[in-house]
Amino acid sequence: MVEQYRADEGKEPIGQIIDAGTYDDFPGEGLETSPSPRRITRAMQESFKSIERLGSRIPSLGMFYGSLFYGPVLRRELKMAGIDKGSEILVIGSGHLPLTGLYLARLGHKVTCVDNDPAATASAQDLMQRVGGPSGIDFRTVDGKDADYKGWKAVWVTFNVSPKELILRKISSEVDEGAKVVYRNPRGFIRRFYDRVDPLTIEREHRIMRQIFGKESVILVNRPGCGSCGRRTLCSLGMGCEAVIASGPSDPVLSALGIRPGKRVKALSRQPFGGPMMACVEGRNVAIDMEMAAMITLH
Repeated sequence: MVEQYRADEGKEPIGQIIDAGTYDDFPGEGLETSPSPRRITRAMQESFKSIERLGSRIPSLGMFYGSLFYGPVLRRELKMAGIDKGSEILVIGSGHLPLTGLYLARLGHKVTCVDNDPAATASAQDLMQRVGGPSGIDFRTVDGKDADYKGWKAVWVTFNVSPKELILRKISSEVDEGAKVVYRNPRGFIRRFYDRVDPLTIEREHRIMRQIFGKESVILVNRPGCGSCGRRTLCSLGMGCEAVIASGPSDPVLSALGIRPGKRVKALSRQPFGGPMMACVEGRNVAIDMEMAAMITLH
C-alpha cells in the first residue's frame, strides 16, 4: 500500500507517488490489446506527432496548447526537482514543437534541445524565429543514445523519446553527481500506446507527480553509490525488495542494528533528495543515511 500526498505538503518519501495511486491503480493495466496492438500504437503515436507538426506550422495553435499544459507542468517539475533559475538544462527529443525547451527558457534557464530528426530541428528553429523565442535556447540534431550528459544541471526526456529506458539508463550513468533527470510516463488509457519506465528499474532516488492529460512526471536524482558504480548497494534496492548484505563499513552502530554481512534486509522507503532510507533488518525498522547505504553491498 502506498500513502498519498499532496504536492504542496512538504517532503514526500522517495519512491512514493504524489497525488496518485500505485502503478497498478491506473486503468488499462493488464488489459489485452487488439490482435494488432503495434499497428494501433503506431497510429496513435503518429496522430500525436501530426498534431505536433500542425502546432509547429500554426504557432498560435501550438502556443495555446503550450499554455494549457507545458507552463503549469514545468513549474511543478522545476519546483519538485529544486532546480535554480539560470541552470543549464538539456532537453532530449524536442520534436517539431519544442514546448518543453521553450517554457524552460522562458522561465529563465539556459536550454539546449536535441532531436535525432533533422526535420524536427529545422521546424523548431523556424518556429522560434516566428514566435520570437527567448535567446537562451539552442537546437541541435543529436541522437539521445549518443548525447554527452556531463555538465548539465538537469536533463529533460520528453514523452515521445524512444527507446526511453535505454536512454534513461545512459543518462543516469553519465550525468554529474546531484544532477536531476526528469521524464514523463503515460498513465491511464494512453499507457497502452507509449513506453512506461518504472523508476525502480533505473536504480536512482526518485519522486513521482501526477500531471494532466494522461501523464505523470518522474524526477530522478543521481546520488553517489546508487547504481553508478556497478555494484548492487542498499541505496539502490527497490522498495519492498529484499536482499542479503554482502559487506559494509566496520561500524559498531550498524552492527548493533543488525546491519552486517549475512543478514537479510528489506527496503521500506526513501526520504526526498538526500534524506535517510528506511529498512527492515531482523524485524527491526531502522533509518540509514544514504551515503552509508551506498557503502553497504548486497548479494
